[in-house]
Amino acid sequence: MAQSNFQDVVVLNQATLTIGVEQQIIGTDAGSKSLVFAQDPAQASALFLVASNPTAQNTIILPAANGTVGLITNVEAAGGTITNGAVSFANSNGVSFGVNGSTVTASVAASAAAVLGIGVSTGGNTAGNTGTTNGTYVLVGAGIVSLSQVTAGGSLATLTISATQSTGPAAIAAGTQTGSSGTIAFVNSNGVTFGMSGSTQITASVAAAAAASVTAFSQWAEWNTNWSISQASFSLQRFTIPMNLSATQMNLMMALSGATNSTGAITISVGIYTIGASTASLASSASVQISWTSGSATNTSSEYGGASGTRYRTLAVGFNMTPGDYMMGFLMSTTNNGTWQVFGRNGVNIVGSYEGDTNAFLDGTSVSSTGGLLASVAQSNTNYARTGIGALRQPGFILLGTGG
Repeated sequence: MAQSNFQDVVVLNQATLTIGVEQQIIGTDAGSKSLVFAQDPAQASALFLVASNPTAQNTIILPAANGTVGLITNVEAAGGTITNGAVSFANSNGVSFGVNGSTVTASVAASAAAVLGIGVSTGGNTAGNTGTTNGTYVLVGAGIVSLSQVTAGGSLATLTISATQSTGPAAIAAGTQTGSSGTIAFVNSNGVTFGMSGSTQITASVAAAAAASVTAFSQWAEWNTNWSISQASFSLQRFTIPMNLSATQMNLMMALSGATNSTGAITISVGIYTIGASTASLASSASVQISWTSGSATNTSSEYGGASGTRYRTLAVGFNMTPGDYMMGFLMSTTNNGTWQVFGRNGVNIVGSYEGDTNAFLDGTSVSSTGGLLASVAQSNTNYARTGIGALRQPGFILLGTGG
């Protein structure tokens, strides 16, 4: 730098002191610094601190107009403070920093978000599609579930989920105990067995009482009178069975006479009828034919001598009955000659009805049959006669089999 006289570079003009040199040096040692005020068209106003080497320059840029040079005295984060030197932003926990011009940027990796996704699985008490989704997720209340949301500033929100069951029981009580939560189980006991139908209906069944156990049941088997048999005659008698009975055989006391050395036959048909509100319906039936030829051998059932007289007549049956009321129907069909009688209990001659008794399922006869057991008998059928001598002179019978 060329040497100049002080008066050549300093000008005092009223309130302004002008120093016409490029820089002002403070200090005389080798490390002296220069304080330079310069007008830089590219930087507007600037204050330069220049070391002895002019290329090593630190610049403080002054505001262009009416500005103030701001100073950051320290940087604080998580209880720590930086008061000097360079401040750096380090990537961590999925957050990455960068610089765009004079702007510090930050970005968060999607995989580091607190909630990666939300959704449902149909592996429980849910429906719809299995899977997750990102972004906006809307919850909807359905059935007995209600949703309620309260929002606040700062994107804060509170979601309330509630369920009501106004039609369901609050608890189930039995005996001295009450169950108000969890699974209620129905336990088999005392002959009662529980089950479920279609996972929606509870079923219960009661085992038959084993107190009554018989192998024979008789109805009017007193054999002291007889019921006259005519062609295709049909009778109905009501009976009540107090236990379960599986009958495999029926015995009737019957007599054949008046056909010595002749041929003939009789077909005996019996049926069990269940009683409905106004109709008795055939549930099970059986039949047997007894036939004979001429001959007098008393120990040969195929001859008249072995078929005639008063004997038990046997039918193989398959009647399975539970306790209750039934009607037993008898149909007798004869062929050729011979006189038949079937024995049972003595009965009176009913001359007429009283207060509508003929509209009930009582003992009687019917002329509606034309050769076979009736499939059903209406309670109001006018051919179902519950008066006369034949109404109570019914065949007696014995059912044999197993009971429980």
